[in-house]
Amino acid sequence: MLPSLAKLTISATDCDVGVPFEGERKNARSRDESNLDADSPPAKAPKDSDNRELVKVVDHLKLILTEYKGIVRAPSWTVTLPFVYMPENTVRADFHLSFKFVKHKKLQRILMLKGDEECMTIWVREDDETMNLSNLLYTPNPRGRELCEFKIQQSDDDDAKQEGVGAVLLGAAIEIAAGLGIKLIYLEDGAMFHSIHTAPFYGYVGITSYLRLKRGYGQYEARGFFEDSMSDVQDSLNRIHKRMTTPIETLLLTESDSNLIELLNHNDLNLYKKLSMRQILLDFDQVLKDYPRPTNVATIKDLPFKWAEEIHVDHAPLLNAAWTIVSAASFIVGPDPESDALWWKRLDLVSGNHQVVEMQADGTCVVKTIELPAKYRIRLGI
Repeated sequence: MLPSLAKLTISATDCDVGVPFEGERKNARSRDESNLDADSPPAKAPKDSDNRELVKVVDHLKLILTEYKGIVRAPSWTVTLPFVYMPENTVRADFHLSFKFVKHKKLQRILMLKGDEECMTIWVREDDETMNLSNLLYTPNPRGRELCEFKIQQSDDDDAKQEGVGAVLLGAAIEIAAGLGIKLIYLEDGAMFHSIHTAPFYGYVGITSYLRLKRGYGQYEARGFFEDSMSDVQDSLNRIHKRMTTPIETLLLTESDSNLIELLNHNDLNLYKKLSMRQILLDFDQVLKDYPRPTNVATIKDLPFKWAEEIHVDHAPLLNAAWTIVSAASFIVGPDPESDALWWKRLDLVSGNHQVVEMQADGTCVVKTIELPAKYRIRLGI
């Protein structure tokens, strides 16, 4: 038996394989690996060095499935391996990947585990080379969510930490997909702000729609998850940019959407028609800097009301204008945060390219194609 398979144990229907990696990477101080629910920068093209841990995982799977013949007699089995995700060698997230195989050695499911908590379930269809991401951070209890948020240390000070949350999990999932030769990743975007400590003033609102209002694109779009073709996505980005950065009085002369026109004529916006909707939001952000986030908040839905109690009455018109815009986000920039929207990501393993959204110096947002390093195309080949 190969030394790397020394911990292999088999039962009638299931087996667990624990294969320790040789050596440990040094802890790296990190930049701020931003949450999905924050104004995080778009993903950059990964470096070959980022992928070494994935190569180890895939190599171990190949050894297990080709060298250990007894495993194929079980109707299904799981292989659990440690995995370290270190994008650009700046942050480190340690967790386990549990691969479930069914007959004919087909890969059916991957669990991303932190301790005994399932941070994300990945369903795999090898025949059409697709993945479906489910349960992304939808852990059933607060302890599970906290474990899966990966505390990212930024300094020697134990108190100076940031939470990687979905950005880490999603980045790792993209890396795994590329390594296994997956062409399409599907997910449902129903993400809402959940933390009273990090949510914006408006509380329980859709993350994608809020980020589209503030910067023109959402957290999934930054990582290449699109609903439509790239040309349609670019048209959508252009439309959002125009709506959010054009002064309201000018937008009223050019806009044909009746719902948007009704919003722009709302009483709360009358005082600010020489400003764009984005400028209204940015001006209100400046006001909020003088009013600390309230601490006596019971739930995320109570956040805006408790916060508003602290704001001077002179700022009430600007607060109302900003609130009106965010409340109408679903038809200004879409999608409706109360209904899940299907998003997808294409990984072109033939040319080694994939797409992200980036903001330009002039504030416009464009779809960019970046090249994946050759080591990402390592294909499991089982």
